[in-house]
Amino acid sequence: DNAPWAALASLGLFKLFNDWESRGFAIPMNKPPPGQTPATPKEPKPNQQPDFVHRPCKKLPDNPTSKHPVMLINEVFPGNTFHVGNRGPDEMYAVAIEINEQQFVGKGRNKKDAKRDCAIAAAK
Repeated sequence: DNAPWAALASLGLFKLFNDWESRGFAIPMNKPPPGQTPATPKEPKPNQQPDFVHRPCKKLPDNPTSKHPVMLINEVFPGNTFHVGNRGPDEMYAVAIEINEQQFVGKGRNKKDAKRDCAIAAAK
């Protein structure tokens, strides 16, 4: 057999851990891979502004349907974050965002679809 068993085992473990994580279990990383160091906050460069404030765009683009809904929401309402919940009993992800004290929720089979659905609800 010339099967790449190490690659197959690695893929199987990746899928297993990914499934566990999507169901809400925390996967501890006991030993980081060689060459990977824990993330440390980077110091700002001397010529970089440390307190940069994102400003909303002054007007909507001429054709807002040409942009992805999440990109459009991030341009019009910068600084808002999408909050991703775990999968519910119906196996759907829920994503929420609060804009101007109004909450919008989107659902989808995966996080990407749920985030897009949430952005579409907020854009309406």
